[in-house]
Amino acid sequence: MPSADHKLTLEELEQRFAKLKAPAASKQEEVVEPLRWEYRMAACVLSTFEPTLLRPLHPQPVREGALQHLMGDCEAVTAPDGKTRWTLRQGVRQAAIARLGSRSELLSALAANPPREPDLLQRMISDWLKGTARPLEEQGLEELSCTLQIVHWFRTLVPELPGPRQVQRRLEWLQFMAPFQYLAGQGFCGRRTELQKLRDYVGVVDVSTSETVRRSLLEAFGAFSRKPLLIHGPGGMGKSTLLARFILEHAEADERIPFVYLDFDDPTLSLDNPVTLLMEIARQLHLQRPEMEVLARFRRLCADVTPEQAYPWRRLTDEERKPTTEALSALLDRLEAVDERAHPDAVQPGLSPWPPWQVLTQTLGIALATMLRTQSSLRLPRVLLVLDTFEEVQFRGIAQVETLTLFLLLLQESCPQLRTVLCGRAPTEHLQADALPLTELEPEASRELLLLNGVEDREAIDGLVNQLGGNPLTLKLAADVVKREGSSRGGIQGLKTRRLFFFSAREAVIQGQLYQRILGHIHDPKVRKLAHPGLVVRRITPEIIAKVLAGPCELRLDGGEEVDRLFEEFKREVSLVFVAADQSLHHRTDVRRVMLESLKAEKPAQVREIHEAAVRFYEGHADPLSRAEEIYHRLALGEPPRQVEGRWMPGVEPYLGNALEELPPAARPFLASRLGLELPPRMWEEAELADWERNVESRVRGMLARGDARHALQVMGARKERTPGSPLYELETQALQRLGKVDEALEVVEEGLAAATPMAGASSVPLLLLRAELATALQQHELAEEGLRHAEQIARRVGREDFVLQVLVARVRIGARSPEQWRERAAALQAFLADVSDELLARHDRLARLAFGLVAGSQPRLLVKGLEVVGFGKGRTSAPDVRDVLSLLRRTGWPSATRAFEAGAAEDFLVEVLHASNCPPELGPWLARIFVLEGLPEEPVRTRHPSQWAAVLADEGSERDEGLPGWIAQAYEPLRGKSGESPDSSALADRSPGRVALSRLAVILETMREEDADRARIPLLLVRAELASRTGDIALAEESLLQAARIAQRTGQSGRWLQALTRRAQLDAATPEQWNERRASLARLLAENPDDVAYKNPRLARLGIGLVASTYPKLLMWGLQGVGIGGDVLVLLRIGDDIARLLRHAGWPRAQAVWYRPAEVERFLAEVLASQDCPADLPAMITLAFIKSGTLELDTFPPPGQGDLIK
Repeated sequence: MPSADHKLTLEELEQRFAKLKAPAASKQEEVVEPLRWEYRMAACVLSTFEPTLLRPLHPQPVREGALQHLMGDCEAVTAPDGKTRWTLRQGVRQAAIARLGSRSELLSALAANPPREPDLLQRMISDWLKGTARPLEEQGLEELSCTLQIVHWFRTLVPELPGPRQVQRRLEWLQFMAPFQYLAGQGFCGRRTELQKLRDYVGVVDVSTSETVRRSLLEAFGAFSRKPLLIHGPGGMGKSTLLARFILEHAEADERIPFVYLDFDDPTLSLDNPVTLLMEIARQLHLQRPEMEVLARFRRLCADVTPEQAYPWRRLTDEERKPTTEALSALLDRLEAVDERAHPDAVQPGLSPWPPWQVLTQTLGIALATMLRTQSSLRLPRVLLVLDTFEEVQFRGIAQVETLTLFLLLLQESCPQLRTVLCGRAPTEHLQADALPLTELEPEASRELLLLNGVEDREAIDGLVNQLGGNPLTLKLAADVVKREGSSRGGIQGLKTRRLFFFSAREAVIQGQLYQRILGHIHDPKVRKLAHPGLVVRRITPEIIAKVLAGPCELRLDGGEEVDRLFEEFKREVSLVFVAADQSLHHRTDVRRVMLESLKAEKPAQVREIHEAAVRFYEGHADPLSRAEEIYHRLALGEPPRQVEGRWMPGVEPYLGNALEELPPAARPFLASRLGLELPPRMWEEAELADWERNVESRVRGMLARGDARHALQVMGARKERTPGSPLYELETQALQRLGKVDEALEVVEEGLAAATPMAGASSVPLLLLRAELATALQQHELAEEGLRHAEQIARRVGREDFVLQVLVARVRIGARSPEQWRERAAALQAFLADVSDELLARHDRLARLAFGLVAGSQPRLLVKGLEVVGFGKGRTSAPDVRDVLSLLRRTGWPSATRAFEAGAAEDFLVEVLHASNCPPELGPWLARIFVLEGLPEEPVRTRHPSQWAAVLADEGSERDEGLPGWIAQAYEPLRGKSGESPDSSALADRSPGRVALSRLAVILETMREEDADRARIPLLLVRAELASRTGDIALAEESLLQAARIAQRTGQSGRWLQALTRRAQLDAATPEQWNERRASLARLLAENPDDVAYKNPRLARLGIGLVASTYPKLLMWGLQGVGIGGDVLVLLRIGDDIARLLRHAGWPRAQAVWYRPAEVERFLAEVLASQDCPADLPAMITLAFIKSGTLELDTFPPPGQGDLIK
């Protein structure tokens, strides 16, 4: 019999590999010989195995080794000892486990091949199969990873194995906690006072007696909130270690305190978009409270919010602010509802909308309060928010600090139990927080730290503490030096530690000297050269060693293997370098900059040679990281920033933010202006003008977006000189314009145009457009026209079609002085839109929407192009103005409109309607209005300083939800006297409210006495029609309204007659023909009975006129001259602004003066309607104004019996 370790011949190997390459798509099940199954079952309980040692499960004659039988079933792996072993493939292992079929058989298989040197996974397999595994709560990260794998393999046969989700959650938790445990376990010493202050601030773990008494008194009076606490101190002082110990104390308490840790050094977190912070907070809390599914729901809501989309959500009501599961769920329902997201009409009257992140921040605060209320058994529940690396926020300017202040204020207002701890290098007056400064360790703690870091000689420890003080980083570096070279009673020999230095400078010098001493003890001279002067490069990889550092560092390398060896050797110098996320090596940030300065002074030629080699290496790569490194080394070489500017590309910003302090002073303003970072005022004063302007431009745009024009002017006024074509001319003009200083704004425009070079070209166009706008406001029409002509000439000369579009739109928007001028301007823009490419329109979609809206209302072909090319814009299909169009389509016989709009195919459906012969005449102008509203520039958000928001949050009232919807309560009104019951929740328990009311109405109508059949029946029929419409029974609604109309006509109740026919005209029509019949009957009633119907019921008459007058011009004119729209309503409603804007554009400048005189508005509109120069879109806009004015608020129809409304 051949031996078990029989070697395969070449022919046998080729045959077996041929089997492996056979197509896997064969549907016939593979036939597996019994012996092969025996080997499979033997190996399925082993993490890895040695083929020569594997024995089949049931002993039998064997002619070949296991590898011959399992060649296609396993794959090779490298064991920790470097040897090659084998493991079963996933599918094969699971099939073998299933074939064994029981736990006892698994144990038999394990006994047949007892592991000789089991790895961790093998030990865990044995423990779980034998029932001796430790509970999940006692397992570490590596053990849990093994358990998760074992669960996937053996869960069907080992019942006590936990579920995979349970293991995964525990694994994620330990991974999340690992950094804190690492930091806190790395020699945490001292800090008892600071730690106690942190404990007292939270008020849960080991609180001092004095703090307990103080907090009890405050909370007795309802004072639960506390300001944030800011830990601050210089680098290396142990802030992160203190934070880690503080977090662990609370996260691992008997009842865990939920906490969140955010590091502003993380590029995924941005205060430019605070929603990123909200998502991460919700993620971490859901990890700790997996049963709080509402947190996952909140994250999904945040993920759907995009910066470019408008979300003018109304503010939270008192009911929504309640920390209850029901209130929170209802609030999320509202925010998730598509129709809440896109339009100012959703906002409470008189209140400006909040930015979406502010609404979401309050919502998350309520979620935190709800979590604490429903899930914490503590008497004083808390949630902890830790914000690290606060200096990154300070570095990016005051605006970001104020945004963070407001963010924390909103969270705290919604969740008073929140405790926020920040950690940074220095305090700031712009953050409302209590300060906790972090200074040197006390002597005893310093000694303990040195002992924990390997210094055992007590006298040496005393000497080091006396010599170096208590900076934790300095002490750790010193410990490393002592372990390499020893020390005397006086400390480290030859170390300069003069106490005359300013603290931070002294520490930097000491740390630099210690770093040099550590370098001197690196045994391999090549590794030593990598460390110094290799620290000139910010990242080290094997390729950078070979192509950048080898020459300047005088390294003689014998090939790729030695490069890899050097890299691995250098990686072991953990006191000098750390491994970054991309697996490159980075020098310790704390000491690199200190060493870099001394290196530049000692070896300038070598430093320059490394920079030049790095530039040559990186300029051959096109990814953002490489380009960022190239830019860094070019700036470090002192290349002129204007020359480096050509190498800039999007995406380099995250990699350059921490490079500023390492660069020459002349390069810092260039980089800071590109990254939006702050520099000392003196440095900006001395910066190149272009860099200063770029920095100021970024800051001012933010200020103008927040409505802070005065501050913007102050910032721009710091320097008076400007570069030719400076963007600050335009921004200064906009700031002055917003402050009403039109004359001064025009002067700035003229200065900018005069300063522009003769060949400035397209850069002058924005200023010329502003000149036209300002000149028009000052009634200097010739100057305005001259500016527009000049701008168009420049735009066409330089071939900038996008600027041509801007000019043509501006010409229409500034308003014509006559209808003839309007027609000429509109025709020019219409011709341009018809001929220009779709690609340009799509690239400038907002401007294109405005252009189509201004001139395409009566041009179906242009409207079709606008819908097909740019559409309404993201999220607009649910806006109120779009819903007006949807209502129009539904009542005019296009029932499939709703389905199309809900499916996101609104634009395609509207194109189909525009091509149809029975297209509603109002559709074109109403669509044009949507395009205008979507294309208009956004108004600046008027923000308050964070200190003012507290009063806003505390004082502003909000509407309340009083229970049942108003229309249902109305529907029950007629039933009160009949049934003796009022609507309550029990009546609606099992059926929809509408169905309950319909059933009761049916009974009442059937049992009504004959003498009640006229006047008493009409209100009930109207109520039934409304309920039927709300519940989707249009046929019943139609029948009820016709019955009511006939009775009202017969009994002379003109108001009820008008009410019935008006409501009927609002119903969804099945066909255009049905709509035509409804419209004709309502129009006939209005035209034939003006005195009895309209004058006694003006509000209903307005609604009726709006519904039908588009095809009855005389009715529209009668409506204006008779019942009127309501001049005050036109002034208050947005549709009034839209009509006024249309008239100004179309050559009726008198509209500006008339519009705010309610008594004259309707006479003026009637005059324009009667004119042959009447804008084509005006009649449809007036019908919409009638509808808006006549619609009876939310309840749709007036309660029967209210005689002031229905006569």
